[in-house]
Amino acid sequence: MLTDIIKVNVGFTIGLGTTRENKLQTVGNSDGQIQLIDARYDAKTISIPFTLPYKSMNKKRELSAMLNVREPAQLWFSSEPDMYYMALPVSTSLTEEWNLGGGTLEFICIDPFAHAITPKTFDIVGDTITIENKGTMPTPVDFDITNHGENGYFGLVGENEIIQIGNPDEIDGYDYKKNESLLWNSFESAGELSSWTMNAVKSSYYKPTTLTGSFGVRKGTNQDWSAYVANYKAGADRNMWYGPSMYRKLATDSFGKTEQENFVFRTVIGSGTKDLWTFGVQSFDILDKDKKMICGFYFKKLNWSSTDMQLYFYVGNHIVKQWEGPTAWIMKNFIGSIVIEKQGNKFTFTVNNATNKIGGIYSYVDETYGAMKANGVNYWCGQAGDGLRAFNAELFMCDVRSTVEGWINSKNMFNNGDNIAIRVSDRGTGAIRTTINYAPAIDIQDLGSRPILAPVGKSIIKVTQSTFASPPTVKATIRERYL
Repeated sequence: MLTDIIKVNVGFTIGLGTTRENKLQTVGNSDGQIQLIDARYDAKTISIPFTLPYKSMNKKRELSAMLNVREPAQLWFSSEPDMYYMALPVSTSLTEEWNLGGGTLEFICIDPFAHAITPKTFDIVGDTITIENKGTMPTPVDFDITNHGENGYFGLVGENEIIQIGNPDEIDGYDYKKNESLLWNSFESAGELSSWTMNAVKSSYYKPTTLTGSFGVRKGTNQDWSAYVANYKAGADRNMWYGPSMYRKLATDSFGKTEQENFVFRTVIGSGTKDLWTFGVQSFDILDKDKKMICGFYFKKLNWSSTDMQLYFYVGNHIVKQWEGPTAWIMKNFIGSIVIEKQGNKFTFTVNNATNKIGGIYSYVDETYGAMKANGVNYWCGQAGDGLRAFNAELFMCDVRSTVEGWINSKNMFNNGDNIAIRVSDRGTGAIRTTINYAPAIDIQDLGSRPILAPVGKSIIKVTQSTFASPPTVKATIRERYL
């Protein structure tokens, strides 16, 4: 403290106010008709006469160091212990005679007002803050905001000024609806088999079954790539089906769901049957998370007297549609697509045999299996254990899609619990400093923002936020100012 070194002379006074500059304008041609356009207060000068006692003569350098400041500092006096000025030293005169010294310290207060040492705080009630300023001058208002939930912006509206931070055009989120692919394979390389789990899940419909053998990848019918049974490793039991299976789980959709109530399953397969002496079965099952069957289909050729095949569609344990050739369908040498669509409790089966250019659609309703949700698919090929040559099955492509609907939550400027501090400089420069969680955030402050001044007496500040946001907790702080 200065008074630890110097003694202020008797009779010193701080003075009353400071000079005022008025901008005036005459009105018309009448004498004495003058209009006040604007007014401003000049910087305040405070001159302090002092004595440097004998015991302090050796502290001149300490006094000089104390006055060597580059920013305004608080200057207060015992005559006004509850106020301070923001002052800068201007000059120091010092004379010495024998063992005494004396002189004058001159300070300039760029902000010419006295400030209350003790700040006053006011809390938000509803969406407004009521401030009572008992000083003699308008005073800047600082704000501390705690955000609740997600929010895009804050607006602080005073009587003549506004502060805005963030973006008032931000939205909470948007409706999302998209057909998403949850499984896709075209089997153009052996590496694509790595996404499937081999010989882990048996066919849900054909029993008894022993999982044996393996799949490979090759250029199949019409020189298209396909997965095929490289080796059945069939046993000798004629009452047993032998062959490999491969299972794959559906991908997670955009909302993190791994089960789909509605879906479209599509596959392109080949079941070449030119050789009368081959027979067997291939099936595709759509399974829930417990690997229980929802629906599916299978081809079978169980005799070597013709090249005809049979195609069956099933929901749960029920065969809901059977197609046979040649009387109703020409299923021989099948290469084509099979589509199963589930929408709620309605199952729609579509078949298209590209070889014979023939197809059809069939629908079935089932409440029980309609409530189940798809989680994965299982492909199986089987050969009876009788030593005859294997059924020629080819899997060209498999695709599962679902129309995913929901609400996408947008990332907003402010998160739950964010602390926003808005500070106005004491020096009257009009600068606003904003921080979020104690980090500077000037870039989110609207260029039109101006410091909010609380006028003398009572005033109201309105607080706004995004329409989708919860009201924040806001505390306003002032230091009353006096001329």
